Amino acid sequence: MKIAVNLRLLIPGKLEGIGRFSLEIINRLIEEMPDAEFHLLFDRKPPKEFPFPEGVKKVHIPPQARHPVLYNIWFNIMVPRYLRRKKIDLFLSPDGYLCQGLRIPQIPVIHDLNFEHRPEDLPPTALKYYKKNFPVFARTAKRIATVSEFSKQDLQKTYGISAKRIDLVPNAAKEIFTPSKNKAPHREAFANGNPYVLSVGSIHPRKNLEVLIKAFDLLNSAPGFSHDLVLVGEEMWKDELGELKNLSQKVRGKIHFTGRIPDAELVKAYQGADLYVFPSFFEGFGIPVLEAMGSGVPVLASNRTSLPEVGGDAARYFNPEQPEQLSEEIHLVLNSPEIQKEMIEKGLKQARKYSWDISAKAMKESIIKALS
Repeated sequence: MKIAVNLRLLIPGKLEGIGRFSLEIINRLIEEMPDAEFHLLFDRKPPKEFPFPEGVKKVHIPPQARHPVLYNIWFNIMVPRYLRRKKIDLFLSPDGYLCQGLRIPQIPVIHDLNFEHRPEDLPPTALKYYKKNFPVFARTAKRIATVSEFSKQDLQKTYGISAKRIDLVPNAAKEIFTPSKNKAPHREAFANGNPYVLSVGSIHPRKNLEVLIKAFDLLNSAPGFSHDLVLVGEEMWKDELGELKNLSQKVRGKIHFTGRIPDAELVKAYQGADLYVFPSFFEGFGIPVLEAMGSGVPVLASNRTSLPEVGGDAARYFNPEQPEQLSEEIHLVLNSPEIQKEMIEKGLKQARKYSWDISAKAMKESIIKALS
């Protein structure tokens, strides 16, 4: 059996949710299927930073597919040419994109349909490509994998896909995210020694950091609030955070942007936090929720999309359009050791419900069904 896997989003130092899923699942999947011949496809030189088991074939197929025109060239000309030449039996695409005109089974991992519900968050060219092609991908796929029950139901409702064709392959948190008994050195590293509230994710409109900044500003207007705010993630959209312009110099000085940081530093960022806040409008899963819980940090999350599913009864939830409600929740949790203790205990249990090993087995079952 020959399986080709699209790994074009496996980029060193730039792993987002899909890249993380790709890396964690594929390495385990290769171990789960020792009799299969894996062809790992990259649109740039295969990175040496990611070790793969011996025997897999790492293949560079140009051009770099980072634009709709290049998507069409890569997925509809270059990749199919390789798949036919090598007589591949199945094409697995962790970023959801598929090839046209292939007769072999294809499985896309469609993490979410955010572009269908929040089109304003995407550039027009990308939006046009997604809205035109993803319904076609969903209809032509032999099977579809997705990361949450929320996304599974969304695929059913939005594209009319039968639940029988959709397999649940959830995300998880790496085992490196564990609690620390000493927050002091992490506070020094990320917030000049001050206690802090943490949020992790790209600075993008969908992540809704503006409401968190508004809530933080409200808290700083009240007496006795001593926490800083640490924001971890790409700063490419930082200029779009208009709320920053409305803050006093004092409050601005308490907000720390780290940019993207490596996993070893991210572990420390979680371990030093007193509270984690995830205010996103739309998530297919929300890995940071589990990373924070695994790190022994209480979690406040938006009550939208998949987040109540992932956080379960371990998190507390708020309306992401109401900064006043979020500020009240932050104040409540930070001032109640009893609530914190309960949330931490429940969070550690909730994080353990998800495992990359279990998810890789689910991905294997999806492949077996597609080939049967």
